[in-house]
Amino acid sequence: MKMENLNSGVKITESDELFLGGRAAELTPLLFRVPVYWVSPDLMDRIYPPERRRFLHPECLREMLESLENAEEINWEALLERIERCRDWSGGFAAVGLYLSRIGERTREIVREETGREIPDGPSIFIAPERVEEWAREASAEIPFFEPDWGFRFFLAKVLVHELAHAYMDGGRNGRTFWERVIEESLANAFAYRSVAALASDAERMAFEKITSQQPLEYHGWRLFIENGPFSCEPWIFALSFWGKAWRRRSTFWLWEYGPLRRLLGDRYRYYRALRWDPWDLLTLLRKYQRMKREILEIHRRKIIESREREYREKLEIIGKFFWPHLALNILRALA
Repeated sequence: MKMENLNSGVKITESDELFLGGRAAELTPLLFRVPVYWVSPDLMDRIYPPERRRFLHPECLREMLESLENAEEINWEALLERIERCRDWSGGFAAVGLYLSRIGERTREIVREETGREIPDGPSIFIAPERVEEWAREASAEIPFFEPDWGFRFFLAKVLVHELAHAYMDGGRNGRTFWERVIEESLANAFAYRSVAALASDAERMAFEKITSQQPLEYHGWRLFIENGPFSCEPWIFALSFWGKAWRRRSTFWLWEYGPLRRLLGDRYRYYRALRWDPWDLLTLLRKYQRMKREILEIHRRKIIESREREYREKLEIIGKFFWPHLALNILRALA
């Protein structure tokens, strides 16, 4: 495993590293390809991208969702722009972990200035152990039988698995839009819960829920994935993979052939239908995707006939453009 202390005042022992490797579950192979750097809070604050400190303001979002309840027709472009304008809130956010798909010159210069060391380009994870310690102390002060020493390891694993999930899903997006951030942060927290807290003690699960409840709204959707989805390994690891690959390949045509999305985009593609669609059917789609892929490809070829080509392409374009925002809005609506 590639773990290195750049300038953190907290010593991560070999025993800690072995514990972390054991909690990474299916993402463990990434630990041998993606280096993990332990950094001070000051260095974390300096390298954390400013654009990622923009979060949805809860009150702004609530008012906007309420205004949509009785809407007959919604202009999607205008709606997404309105939601983006709600991303003006920092909420006292203190970064604990960070995944970067590549180390830019800005980050390299900051690390060199702070530590006098050079780090290679490529995917990297940064974690501030001092802030993990703060989480452990805060949780142990309120939750019985949650010891701060063990809590430090527990939360360190939570942060590491969360960032490894980002690495696994990496599609080069880095949360440029609200819906990318909502889906990716929620999935990463869901996988962290599954790997770290699902089989833990009641005290550890309470601690996980306490700390994640203090994170920005974009991170809260993990509860919905956990409550509505199975705990078996395959669906979750595939969900992470699908989210990353679907962005790069734009391979969304098969979704149209599956009933929920055909219904979702029916009736002039009205937004209120999307808002009330149950997004957790997505897990069923993901689990069946590999098995159905060849069959769906054949259906796709058979149905693309000249008389329907224009209509079909229009619907595929809408799916590719609005499917993920639909899912993100359903998550936010359920959390409201």
